[in-house]
Amino acid sequence: MSNHAQAAINLLVARINNLQLGIQAELGRPLIDTVSFRVKTLDSCVKKLQKKGKDLTPENLEEYVTDIAGVRVVTPFEDDVYIVADALKNQSGLNVRRTKDYIAEPKDSGYASLHLTIEVEVFFLNEKVTVPVEVQIRDKTMDAWAAIEHICGYKCQSGKKSAKVIELFKKLARDLSSFRKTAMKLRNLDEKAK
Repeated sequence: MSNHAQAAINLLVARINNLQLGIQAELGRPLIDTVSFRVKTLDSCVKKLQKKGKDLTPENLEEYVTDIAGVRVVTPFEDDVYIVADALKNQSGLNVRRTKDYIAEPKDSGYASLHLTIEVEVFFLNEKVTVPVEVQIRDKTMDAWAAIEHICGYKCQSGKKSAKVIELFKKLARDLSSFRKTAMKLRNLDEKAK
């Protein structure tokens, strides 16, 4: 499974890099800051299945763990997220199975990102497989929030977040949302002045 996942990631990252070239030529500015990726470990897959009350079988992996292969795309601005997502959705050979828009409707914690589960066809010597890849698209502020939450919240030592920590993360998310809107206004004013 990890060979299939890595092959799907390789293909999707190449598509994203090519999109970046086309979008940058059209808009005159970069739309993608960074692209990173990972293949979920078997231990992590087992934990996810256990959390869902499912046995470790190939069928359950395919049905319940749709993020074995993961790609994260970070953009400069919030509205860039949707431009990249639309460009991916219009790619031939890629099928968007599911979209979760945590920007329009952030999680209770304050987490914001756009998640696409994309089915990628991968061709090997004697087989063709379809691999689901979870693509997280977020801007720099969303990525910073998620990184801080991962260290100070999600992976907290006690396993339980205090009410104070939860409220501070929500406040940080609200502050960053306001920052994003102001940053887009500044960009738009700059583009009009050119």
